[in-house]
Parts: sequence; structure tokens; C-alpha cells
Amino acid sequence: MRFCSTQKIIRVAVAVLGLMVAVEQGRGQSQSVSAGALGTQVLKSFQGLSPSTTGHVASASAIWSTYDAPKSGVLQLDTSGTAADTTLAVYTGANLFSLKEVAYNDDAAGAKTSLVKIKVEQGTTYRVAIDQKPASTRNVVALNRAFLEIESGPAAYSGTVTIPSATMIKAQADAPQPAGVDCEFVTWHKIKTHRDGTFTADTTGSAFNTVLAVYSGAEGAAQKDLKLLASNDDHDGKTTSKVSCQVKADTWLFIQIGGKGKARGNSILNYSLGN
Repeated sequence: MRFCSTQKIIRVAVAVLGLMVAVEQGRGQSQSVSAGALGTQVLKSFQGLSPSTTGHVASASAIWSTYDAPKSGVLQLDTSGTAADTTLAVYTGANLFSLKEVAYNDDAAGAKTSLVKIKVEQGTTYRVAIDQKPASTRNVVALNRAFLEIESGPAAYSGTVTIPSATMIKAQADAPQPAGVDCEFVTWHKIKTHRDGTFTADTTGSAFNTVLAVYSGAEGAAQKDLKLLASNDDHDGKTTSKVSCQVKADTWLFIQIGGKGKARGNSILNYSLGN
């Protein structure tokens, strides 16, 4: 009996240690993404929140992000642009074992995507969990953020999109080549701008050598009809990419991520739209 108890304690200790390492790695990634974007960490071995947690419990397949509020204001988070049926929860707390739920949503406005809107305090860390139903589903997941210093003020938008390797497909024969680089496998993400401003996107955190391009066009435009706005390969000598361009409100942006040569893997797309 004592031997079984000892084994259980050891297993729990190993699991906790693994989670602490994953969280520290996630923090490092969060600091490295572009300004205003959310870092994303996937805790594959995490089996939900502890029994001491108040609120909804995230599954093992949840995607976690952190947001450190640079100033007090109103924060809106949503998963529009995600094909999967999502739930969205926001927590505060010193670590993932002692969280307090701030907001939760499933099926915003009758849609399968989710939306929460909360007041945030400067200096507070908010932990965001995106879950998919069923929990085993692995689709492209988009987390979009709009921050307002005051409820009626202009919003600055940003977000993070996680794109599994399986969604990368062979480029069409007439598809544009991002940055003039030959990419056998590509993936696309579409965003509609909410305001005039500077649009910035990068692939920091992606697991392969990426090439990135942003185009504009009508909502249902064919790839050959898109207008190139910006493209990049190997930003600052790294294998990830970064672009920036001026855009107008109510414009459809088509973001193309390619794998250099035959490269492919899990992608992270960070973007922001501000002044």
C-alpha cells in the first residue's frame, strides 16, 4: 500500500515538473512574438485544471495564451476565423493550478465561435484557454483581440492563429509565390480589417522555415487576382518572416504562409492592426 502511494506521489511530481517547464517555455515564446500579439502555448500533457480551480475546466487539448495588460481598459477576445466549434475562457491566477475564472463563452451570438469582453487592469496577467469540441479536434484556431482604453475609443486589434501542419497543402499551379520564393506547401488565412492603420504580421514560433506574404482582394477572389501588399523571407536573419503594410478599413487581407522549398510544419501567425 505504501509502495503504491509512493508511486502515485512520484507520478504527480513528474507531471507537475513537466507542466512547470512547459509554462516557462510558453512564457519565453510569449515575450518573443510581435508587439501586441498573444503568445500561444500548447500543453499536450496537461489533463485539465486542478479541482481547486473555479469555473469551467479546460481539456488536455486546450490551447493556452497569456495576456499582460499594459494599461487598464476593455479587452475583447474572440475566435472568429476558426472553423471548429470553440469555447473560450479567461482566468487570473499565479499559475495554472490556482486560477479564477473571469469570463467564459460558448457559441457567441448563435455561432460556433466564441467571444468574451472584460475589463482589464494594468499589470495583471490574464490566462486564456481556447478549447475545441470535441476535445480531440485539431483545426486552425484563431484568437483575435481588440483593446480599448475607453469603451467608446478606437480599438487596436491583434491576434494569434495556430495552424497545424496537416492543413498545409500543395500550392496551386497559378498561386503567387510569397517573396518570389518557391514553396511546395502553403496555407492561407483571411482577415477583414476593422480600421485604417498599419497591419503587421509575423510567423514567430513556427516550427519550420517560413515565407510570408499579405495580399488584398475581394472576399471570394481567386488567388491569381490578389494584389500583393507585402512579403518577406528570413526576417532579421531568422527562418521566420515578418511583414508590415498600410491598409484601409473593411479590406479583406489574404495571408499566405509557405514552407521554403519543401518545408512544412506547425505554423503560428501573429498579427496586429494599429495606428
